[in-house]
Amino acid sequence: MNRILVATLADGVQAMPGQKFSVLGGGFDNLNATVFPAVFPRISLLLALEIEAGTDVPMACQVTLRRKSDGEKIFEVGLNLIRNGSFDHSAVVWQGLDLPPLTLSGPGKLILEATSADSKFSCEFEVQGPPAPIFPGVDQNGRIN
Repeated sequence: MNRILVATLADGVQAMPGQKFSVLGGGFDNLNATVFPAVFPRISLLLALEIEAGTDVPMACQVTLRRKSDGEKIFEVGLNLIRNGSFDHSAVVWQGLDLPPLTLSGPGKLILEATSADSKFSCEFEVQGPPAPIFPGVDQNGRIN
């Protein structure tokens, strides 16, 4: 059975099947914004897939990022991944994909879901805004507003 092992967001990913991969700023579970709407100009998707021996047909995978509160889709992408070469054992294939700039309207929870015919993987991200002032009228640097 082919299955999705990991799906996550990162600042940058270089991952070509069958080669080394490099992740910049990955494995986080929150996105911090200083203002809303917040634009994240560079964000990437990282997938790790286990593909069975003898599989030479593409593995179709659908990836969706949505708001947890109302289910609104922020982005959705479909991928067809194929394992290169002939092997007699299963293998893990890493795949990276640069996404278009991500714009978020406000704080809240996001759910990243990756699904294929044989498996599903999901994880949550927290979108956080600037912290509240410690005292009314005083910012985080101690300056009076």
